[in-house]
Amino acid sequence: MPLLKRLAKSRYFCTCSISNNQYNTMKHLLILLLACIFSFPCLGQSIIQLSPLQGENSIQTAIEKAAMNGSSILLHDGDYILNKSIEIKDCKKGVIIKGKNPGKVQFRCDKPLKGKLKPVRDIQIESRIHPKAQEKIMEIDLSEIGINIPSFPALMKERKNFPQLIYNNELLPLSRYPNKGYLYMKKVIDNFGTAEQGGTFEYSDPEHAKWVNTVKDGVWFTGYWRIPWQAWTVRIKEINPIKQTVTHSVGIETKNGKDVGIFGGIGSKYHRPYGSGKEEYYVENLLEEIDQPGEWCIDFTAQKLYLFPPQHFDENLLSIVSDITPLINITNSSHIKIENISFKNHLGNGIIIKDATDCLIAGCNFKNILGDALIIQGGKQNRIQSNNFDYIGRTCIEVSGGNRKNLVPCKHLIENNYFTRFGEIQRSYAPAIKLGAFTTGIGVEEGNAVGITVRHNLVHNAPHAAFIYGGNNNIMEYNEVFDIAQVTGDVGAFYSRWDWTSRGNVLRYNFIHHSPRANALYADDGHAGDSIYNNVVYQVVSGTIVGGGHCNYIHNNLYFNCSAAGISIDARGKKRNYNAQNPEFSHLFDVFQINEGNWDNTYPGISKFLQTEHLELPIDNSIADNTFINCRCGLRKEGKDEDFQYSHFGNNTNLLIPDLNFQEISILKSLKNIQGVDSIEKYQLEKCGLYTDKYRTSLPDRILLINSIQQQKEGFDSIKDQQVTNNNQ
Repeated sequence: MPLLKRLAKSRYFCTCSISNNQYNTMKHLLILLLACIFSFPCLGQSIIQLSPLQGENSIQTAIEKAAMNGSSILLHDGDYILNKSIEIKDCKKGVIIKGKNPGKVQFRCDKPLKGKLKPVRDIQIESRIHPKAQEKIMEIDLSEIGINIPSFPALMKERKNFPQLIYNNELLPLSRYPNKGYLYMKKVIDNFGTAEQGGTFEYSDPEHAKWVNTVKDGVWFTGYWRIPWQAWTVRIKEINPIKQTVTHSVGIETKNGKDVGIFGGIGSKYHRPYGSGKEEYYVENLLEEIDQPGEWCIDFTAQKLYLFPPQHFDENLLSIVSDITPLINITNSSHIKIENISFKNHLGNGIIIKDATDCLIAGCNFKNILGDALIIQGGKQNRIQSNNFDYIGRTCIEVSGGNRKNLVPCKHLIENNYFTRFGEIQRSYAPAIKLGAFTTGIGVEEGNAVGITVRHNLVHNAPHAAFIYGGNNNIMEYNEVFDIAQVTGDVGAFYSRWDWTSRGNVLRYNFIHHSPRANALYADDGHAGDSIYNNVVYQVVSGTIVGGGHCNYIHNNLYFNCSAAGISIDARGKKRNYNAQNPEFSHLFDVFQINEGNWDNTYPGISKFLQTEHLELPIDNSIADNTFINCRCGLRKEGKDEDFQYSHFGNNTNLLIPDLNFQEISILKSLKNIQGVDSIEKYQLEKCGLYTDKYRTSLPDRILLINSIQQQKEGFDSIKDQQVTNNNQ
């Protein structure tokens, strides 16, 4: 008989029967009692045990005590509700924070909403409710729960710091029309607008007329107004049901009407001035369009939240996240280990590790973290191993470290992690893993990323890229990627751009498949210095793209069923002024002091690189020994023959195998039955992806995952963007 039940029947306790709630309370109290007697460091023990009843202050106190002598903290099962960040600062002796049972210890930061829902009584509000939701919509007065939500700005790329409803640990959808898919502009009337308003277009869907009277309080449309890889949310100034037009309140453009060579305003840049009729958009956060259980919105003026309750609704399972402070801050510390803990239900970032050494995050789960799940800034030899990331708002792991000026590696390791459903709030440039603080721009903002290894990770089910990288001497190997770029285009599973100083990055033994809207390995906009070899690629747009860059080595890759090309290389730099006088490329040579340190020793001749002639053309690329199977085109050169005279092109093989069953290959990760491909073992496909270890004791069912991939329409050919932009320079 368990100790607690023996005690319950002893003379020290009442002899009457006890409820489950009473039993659980007594259980936590006994754990606390035993922890106090047997485990605290002040009594010479090495383990501090905690239970959820002790609260967040006890965790912070335990960490401070453990930091004094390098003790361990053992967390017993349950939910640990955090109302402020846990701080680990200047701890050099090391602390281990471990969940007793994997998946059973949960750090969370959501507020319960039990008792906060009320029926809608306002007649004007009732008149706006969709017929499907009449007498079902409930409201929450945000002031009663201590939340004030500012209105959306007139123009934004994604919702920032916007609260989220959670029901039974699942994100509830913000109201949206249409519920699935998109609306489409019929015709652009005005691309740019004026100083007082943005562009104007004709619409087709009569539903727009329902929103006319709501415009004064705020209506926002989110759309891919110009390009298929960046959505903008814009406030609407006017909906005219007579003319069937919509006018934006502000223009979608940047200085001089251009954004890195991309024409501003509305309407596809490839079909000016009237657009293509295929520009996608939708309306969100609108009361009138709550028509399904689980949908909700916020009225910024009244500061009220409206919810169509989920089916079989239990208000005990409803909560909201609104706090943006990180869950855990680790600063200037060493040997911190966090194991077997679930981090969930939080609006801000999960864990931030800054200037730390030899820290480990392993066996943890990150779910419904709507900022970045995990950030490593600087430091060295930190390891992120065998964690799961699911429903992440932005990037799962953003990592930087090392010193680019001196090419000193940080030796961070990101291994055996599982990433799915990230980029839920920021739909573009929010990958599973971001090496360097890389966004869409250029320059020092990319941050230091030297000597980072990313291997044996599985990434799938995402709106944009899997990996975005910059920096030097990073290795990305044995990763598996599929079903990405679901809502965007002109992207790579592995993507980088702009930097001529980004040398020494290795992409090898990766398996990229079932992503018909994505490119696989994409060195965009002049990117230089990658070694890309022994990768296996199936069903993408282009397998590898060299976008006018230099010193890229592309050998011994295997490409299947690429809808545009196996490998594509172009000379876009002729029209885009890729030269030593262009500060977008040359300034990093000064920033990282290329003439000093180890640069010439590591990359011979790089200190003289800006003196090279014809930098507008792709120089010193080497493409050879690749195999193309059933690709529309094997090697595509976009430009004149003389544009490629400074790069090397060896022998590549084109094969047509009509009866090849790649579904079987992708499931079994075996290439043994393919005829006509030499040295099939060199691709080491069977090693790609996740493996079992002491933290990951089982693997996801790949057969089920691959068979559940939904059909995607063929993706955007990135070379089209290069062609159109060059022609309009």
